[in-house]
Amino acid sequence: MITEKLINAVDLTVESFTLLKKDKSLLIPPILSLVVIALIIILGFIFILLPAILLGLGGTELGSYIIFSLMMFPIYFVITFFSAALTWMVLEVKQGKDTTLLTGLKKAAAETVDIFLFSVTTLIVALLVRLIKGKKRDRFRHAAAGVLDAGWDVLGGLLLPSMILTHHTFFTAWKEIKEYRKTIPQVLAGSFGLGYIYTLIWLVFYGISLMLIFYFNYPGTGVLILLISSSLLLVYGKMIKTIYFALLYIQIKKLR
Repeated sequence: MITEKLINAVDLTVESFTLLKKDKSLLIPPILSLVVIALIIILGFIFILLPAILLGLGGTELGSYIIFSLMMFPIYFVITFFSAALTWMVLEVKQGKDTTLLTGLKKAAAETVDIFLFSVTTLIVALLVRLIKGKKRDRFRHAAAGVLDAGWDVLGGLLLPSMILTHHTFFTAWKEIKEYRKTIPQVLAGSFGLGYIYTLIWLVFYGISLMLIFYFNYPGTGVLILLISSSLLLVYGKMIKTIYFALLYIQIKKLR
């Protein structure tokens, strides 16, 4: 039984890559997401972080949490918005339609309130993770924070398709979590298995970068490779995970 579900997880992963090959427009939302996030970081540094440093507002714990919230909430919203667009586009490809970025963005725009609530929850979880970790090195606190972070990562992956692909709102989508009880191996594979694979790939590029920087004395090339590989893996990893959970939900609800 478990073996069959793990095989199904592999099939969903393969299908995720197959859909990308079938319709290249699925690549657009995550790439746009990365571009917008880069702009947010630049603007956030100029208008939030830099003034806060100059005015000494980040010295207190409360100040650091406020700055973190102002910087991260727009990023969480952008990630969720484009993931929602991608999720809808996956359904259209599965239905045999010629999907476009515009249809995905229209659907995401129609779910702006739910995406906002989802992003607020993500921010709250991130703040709780920071609070639990604290400033001191404590293995137990770090482990507890890691469990909370991983837990929301899993739940978020399950909630988003329900919000976007059906009539459910952010609040009613929670009721659908029980639908995944029979697919726990697939959920774990999509949440952690793919993450481990991309981490291993990143470590390979990290090792190559270090060799170029310290052994071959090409620091510029090494740093460039590290930045490009990290950005691409971040985008590609998030994209495959979003497609994977969209396909899993489509499979469970038999959406066609």
